[in-house]
Amino acid sequence: MSSAARNTTLDIVAIAVDFATTYSGIAYLPLDDLHSEPTQLSNWPGKPLHHTSYKVPTVLAYPSDPTLPYLWGYSAEKPPFPAAPNSPPITYHKAKAFKAFLRPEYTSSYHGPPGKSLPDIVSDFLQSLYEHLIYTLSGQGLGPERWRYRVMFTVPAPFSTSATEALRRCVENTGWAEHEVLVELTEPEAAALHTIRTQQRVTREIAFKPNQCFLVVDAGGGTVDLASYNITELSPVTRMAQTGVIHGDVCGSTNIDNAFKRYIKSILPADVDAEHALSDAAKYALADEFVVMKEQWMDSPASEYEHVRVPYDCPVPAHLQRSGYLVISREQMRAFFSESVDKTCALVRDHVHECLQRGYRVSYLFLVGGFGTSPYLRTKLDETLVQLGTGAMIICPRQAEQSVVLGALSYQRQLLLSHHDPISLRRSRAHLGLLISKPFHPALHRPDEMVVNRVTGEVLAKNQVLWILRMGDPILSTTAEIERELVRYTRERPTMAWTETLVESVLLNPPARLGPGVRTVCQMVTDMRGCKLSELTPMGGGFEKSGGFWGGLFRRSMHHPPRGPAVAVHTSGGNKLVKGGRRGMYTYNKKGREEEQGWYEARYTVKVFAGMTSLSFEMWFGGARRNELLDVRYSQLRDPEAVWAQRGGIVGREIEVGW
Repeated sequence: MSSAARNTTLDIVAIAVDFATTYSGIAYLPLDDLHSEPTQLSNWPGKPLHHTSYKVPTVLAYPSDPTLPYLWGYSAEKPPFPAAPNSPPITYHKAKAFKAFLRPEYTSSYHGPPGKSLPDIVSDFLQSLYEHLIYTLSGQGLGPERWRYRVMFTVPAPFSTSATEALRRCVENTGWAEHEVLVELTEPEAAALHTIRTQQRVTREIAFKPNQCFLVVDAGGGTVDLASYNITELSPVTRMAQTGVIHGDVCGSTNIDNAFKRYIKSILPADVDAEHALSDAAKYALADEFVVMKEQWMDSPASEYEHVRVPYDCPVPAHLQRSGYLVISREQMRAFFSESVDKTCALVRDHVHECLQRGYRVSYLFLVGGFGTSPYLRTKLDETLVQLGTGAMIICPRQAEQSVVLGALSYQRQLLLSHHDPISLRRSRAHLGLLISKPFHPALHRPDEMVVNRVTGEVLAKNQVLWILRMGDPILSTTAEIERELVRYTRERPTMAWTETLVESVLLNPPARLGPGVRTVCQMVTDMRGCKLSELTPMGGGFEKSGGFWGGLFRRSMHHPPRGPAVAVHTSGGNKLVKGGRRGMYTYNKKGREEEQGWYEARYTVKVFAGMTSLSFEMWFGGARRNELLDVRYSQLRDPEAVWAQRGGIVGREIEVGW
């Protein structure tokens, strides 16, 4: 049997990867048995004995000695032991919470280990996940030599198209790229799919009720993501339609941990530097003790104080300790939680209002994710829902901490076996637009925006935005198809490529021009230098006056740009006085006589297929698809060293990492 024929008969292993800010997970399911249940990886290297965990810390530790391998997961999280008895400990530089910095507005804020760029770090961690999965599957007879892998990576709701593309590029630099990989399902979408699978009674209760929906709050370590849906179909498969725009914020439980670390620094003596005075063992012990206590904290009046064991070498003032434990008041605990909880409640409040504006009432709030198991967060969300008067009930479904990875696997399973997308309707997460030039109007445009088209002589305003997809617009399939006709002019066969810039905005009312709140997604470069002149359309009076073939053929269908005011234009040959003409472009020769010139028009269509987290493109020219003429460039990702070294004009707040 040929290799091609053999490959078509291989069984598929569906794999879901939840690459998260603090803890990551992987689940898989061979599709040869329709009744089998998903398996989650739990045999993580370095995991503490007698400790079951379906997640691994998203942490790397790079040694100062480049000949040694880096550590990852549990092995990187714990302080390393000396390489041999009586030998000095090895110095490691940790990298953690790096996923959030894939967002363009945060990239320049990240400072990783020496010699490591952000793409290097992300790719190293993803490669470690991949190698461990291959080791595990091969031991179970599910190795890649006999099975095809279909892999789904999830992305957070706050990730823009640019951030998702950055993640996709990192995945392509690892062993995952040897298989069929999709980076397109948002984390709240995955969490919603897991929820309706585990909450069949609630699903039946709200199914087919057009004015009711459920809200999923995926509260993790890095981000809190929200999405709402109503049930549109139960048989033969369950399908749901999105009711509100998916959104989120960087307000997960890591913010609480960082608030605790700032508090520790504030209570130490003034002459003590926590970064250097505390040993790695002390930092790890303090953080671990606090996390365990934080996850169970309820803000109960019966317990006015909480206690965290103080390591022996941690110089916490004696008056703040009791029997070797740091004493923390309820008020201080609320302060630790305040930023994350307040922002999460605000996200819920805004999303419920959006659903009401669209005619939907939130009947249930499903709280999932690691931070979602917090009793205090649930209490505060309960209070928020009471204030809103929705009557919604909060439910924490089974396996809430693994909801994203299990939901992504459910998505894969249904899509592969039934070919039905579980989500029948999505809504655009952002406004999508094109940078264009419009006819200049002094009352509408700034003087610095004025330019003159060197070919037609038209006076234009540059850097204006034509919004082609609005945030919240329905997407009835996996992608929304947007088609726009573009026109370029040239005096002769094109000698340079033309660039169209795609931008996005998440502001409620997007600006009409490039500026704050508008960020570049990619550039679409159209290169027609290889096209024949006969493929372009002759325009302008120069061709008409010639009376030749082009003039006779196109005389009645010519496009006439409006005559504009005289404007000085700088060209490579010096300054020429140029003005727009009724039939074409005019220049003044050496004798001061007006000469009319013609030009060619290139009219082509660009199709943008916008998904929830991805974009694809087609170019049509001369009635045929000509993708060979189109090059889509995510320039900020082509040169990783450059993009991670500078921000590129986008200002964003910094994300705090570690001690």
